[in-house]
Amino acid sequence: MSNKSLKLRIQNSLASFKGDKESILTLRDSIELNGKAIENLSYDLVGELDDIIHQLMTSQFAEEEHCESGVEEIIPLIHVWLTKVPD
Repeated sequence: MSNKSLKLRIQNSLASFKGDKESILTLRDSIELNGKAIENLSYDLVGELDDIIHQLMTSQFAEEEHCESGVEEIIPLIHVWLTKVPD
């Protein structure tokens, strides 16, 4: 699968999450699965991906404990990361 297709899957998951059609868990799983399948990622982009996944996991746990998840702050980081990922 091409990087472009994998990025599109992540973007679709983001759109579904924003439309309340997906949970943080589903979004995190999509980003982890598709993000790690992207080829030719620099070491810095891999590190950013790992940070995003960790922040989403933390937000998921916060949401499960009925605390403020802070996921709204992570969404822009995902968009910025996607712009850096090669097609």
